[in-house]
Amino acid sequence: MDTHHLLLKMYFRKILFFTSLLMLVYLFCDKTYSQSLSSSKALFFSTFLGGGSGELFVTDIDQLGFVMHPNGDIYICGATESNDFPVTPGTYQPNYAGGPSESFVARLDPTLSYLIASTYIGGSNEDCASSIVIDENGNICITGFTTSTDFPTTEGTYDQTYNDNEYGQGDIFISIFSPDLDELLASTFLGGSLSERFHHVRMAIDTNGNIIVTGGTLSGDFPVTPNAYSTTGGMDNANDVFISKLSEDLSELLSSTYFGGSAWEQVIDMIIDRDNNICICGNTGSPDFHATPNAYDPTFNGHSDAYISIFGNDLDTLLASTFIGGNHHDNAFSMDFDSTGNIYVCGFTDSNNFPYTSGAFDTSFNFGIYDGYAGLLDSKLENLIACTFLGSSDWDECRDILYDASSGDVFITGMAGGEDFPMTAHSYDTSFNGETDVYISRMSDDLSKLNASTFLGGYFYDFGLELIFSEDDNIIVAGNASSNDFPTTPGAYDESFNGNYDAFIAIMDKDLSAQYVGIYPSMDRHDENGLVLFQNFPNPFSHSTYISFQLPESSHVIIDIYGMFGKKIISLADNTFKAGRHVISWDGKDYSGKEVGKGIFVVNLTAGKEVRSKRMIIY
Repeated sequence: MDTHHLLLKMYFRKILFFTSLLMLVYLFCDKTYSQSLSSSKALFFSTFLGGGSGELFVTDIDQLGFVMHPNGDIYICGATESNDFPVTPGTYQPNYAGGPSESFVARLDPTLSYLIASTYIGGSNEDCASSIVIDENGNICITGFTTSTDFPTTEGTYDQTYNDNEYGQGDIFISIFSPDLDELLASTFLGGSLSERFHHVRMAIDTNGNIIVTGGTLSGDFPVTPNAYSTTGGMDNANDVFISKLSEDLSELLSSTYFGGSAWEQVIDMIIDRDNNICICGNTGSPDFHATPNAYDPTFNGHSDAYISIFGNDLDTLLASTFIGGNHHDNAFSMDFDSTGNIYVCGFTDSNNFPYTSGAFDTSFNFGIYDGYAGLLDSKLENLIACTFLGSSDWDECRDILYDASSGDVFITGMAGGEDFPMTAHSYDTSFNGETDVYISRMSDDLSKLNASTFLGGYFYDFGLELIFSEDDNIIVAGNASSNDFPTTPGAYDESFNGNYDAFIAIMDKDLSAQYVGIYPSMDRHDENGLVLFQNFPNPFSHSTYISFQLPESSHVIIDIYGMFGKKIISLADNTFKAGRHVISWDGKDYSGKEVGKGIFVVNLTAGKEVRSKRMIIY
């Protein structure tokens, strides 16, 4: 070997040695940094979403739809009175159509930093969306009520004609959008000649892709199917529940039933069990409400009772139904299944004899205006396995409950009205902030222990309405805020309160101890109109990370991951993307599906002739 080649070989060995040493030092420092992040549970993002006139708390509506796309993007729907609600160019309906409120659908990236797409949908009168799901094709399905005779419908759907001709009080609408919210794929009315304008309309999709909606009706001619459980209802100004199943393209009403007693009923939540059975909950003022013989409580208890009812998928059979309540007013707002099919339920009550179970976290009514409660019933609704109060000496509500299969714990959010609402040490915020605060509480699966609990709010009225888990296993809460000092985070899509009531979305770790420490990825705002590859988030990461990029125009994009010494690990994208912001994820695995392990990696983006790169760290 000649001297030249020998010197070159020694030179590369030195480079390799010092590069490896640098990587080891970097990883050691990074591991220390990452451990400090992990010990402080430092993930927390929060953003407003709204215009100048108010969102969600309009026309007596205090419910929203909230769902996560498989790629990690967050969709939210609701109602707005704001003609300046943020919408994005190229979406289905960029303008407010008129009337007291308009429905909206919005899509944000997983870090709440970017509004990917947002659209109105509505007509010239009142429109209020309240539930959202994603179908197997990734399309976005919403439902709610409308009093707009010109609400947009599409050809070939079940009902393209507004039905409420006598009082103008509203029909149900069901609409399906493309994932980018730029195309209305299908849209239909559903209703009778009286009113379906009620506060809560909920939606779910069964394993066959059929769309199921539930709500309230006064119409004696609401469309029902011949073999339904009940084909009469909605008479004598008594609000009955309806449950309807439509085909996935909204062209056919497959089954539909009334449900209720001689007084009134309200349905508030609906979930589908592993056998495709349909579970609903709400409250009733009917002593003759349909409870089944072996139910936990077949007897009406007070002024109004909470209830849970389970129907077969064809809506021809009531499989189980029970009251839950005490001597006064009781309401059920949300349900979720545990890993065995038992049903968690939460709501609020002013009954001082509301049923609780021995060993529960709180067995005493707190003598506020309302107390929250959480309960667990078996899958046949025959036994109350656990039940606890959750509240302060003021007005408290449990509005959503979510079972965490990974830990076995249960998360609850809602509204806390008093500073003595139970908190835990080291949570994000242990101090009551205003008139009402959002709270998030984490309880053991048997509801005997409060494992974590935090406030979230500002000086005025703030409400937590729904919870979901993120793709990276954090907890996300959405609701509405009227506090202009409601906590948001630097780099969020909208850090400033817009007026009246705004929607909000916030993300924190499951220990509820989130403290923002400035680990938000660089936004490269100096180049916000050109090609941008944003820093991945989180970075460093241990299992998965999000990679976001911005295109000034439609381009063919290639995204590759390389190891420290230039070896290609995997290609994440090799296709055409539209102009705008996009987010993809990497699970830290190579082409073969094997985890690549700890180290420094490079993400390389090529769009046309331009190239961008960022360094990433797995610890």
